Amino acid sequence: MAKEICMIQRTEKGSQARKYFLRLENAWNTPEMVLSRALKMAERNFESLRLMHLELSAANTAMQPKAEYFDALVERNLLTNFRDTAKELKVGEKFFIRYLLDKKYIYRDKKGKLRPYADRNDGLFELKEIIHEETEWSCVQTFITPKGRETFRLLLNRTLTVPPAGMEEDTPHATDADATFPNIATCRANAQDQIHHEKGEIIP
Repeated sequence: MAKEICMIQRTEKGSQARKYFLRLENAWNTPEMVLSRALKMAERNFESLRLMHLELSAANTAMQPKAEYFDALVERNLLTNFRDTAKELKVGEKFFIRYLLDKKYIYRDKKGKLRPYADRNDGLFELKEIIHEETEWSCVQTFITPKGRETFRLLLNRTLTVPPAGMEEDTPHATDADATFPNIATCRANAQDQIHHEKGEIIP
């Protein structure tokens, strides 16, 4: 507003003010000043983008384990092992396995592997071959389907007073290999047993 008033004044001071504002405008619009302002704006934008990138990187790092877990679920058609299923049901892993054994949903084969009874399966479990990428050893593992998780959730809620997770030792026994992801040593031992069997060797 002051600039407009000064620019229309016909006095000596008005003339001085006009010249002053013209000098400011000329200085503001020189190539050097325009470039300087553009560089400062670019620096601010770059810093803003850098901070945004850092925040996104931190968020991605925090979400990576969850993303890998859900990617694995999708890859396995939403199947979960005994440990993850017990966590979802908020019970201890050993308690959950013992419950399934007692109710005759699963049994242990000669090698101690957890396997579902065929007549009690009804889509609750699924056997899947797991191949370890680094060693290429493979194992057949029992997984629980989404139908199985919902079935056992209802059964546990209706019929049992379930001890909360953490009240018991969650570390599986050596024979509980199927309760977790494939154990490399177990896979290797199974493969060696198979080789000895094919050769007709007697394993001590």
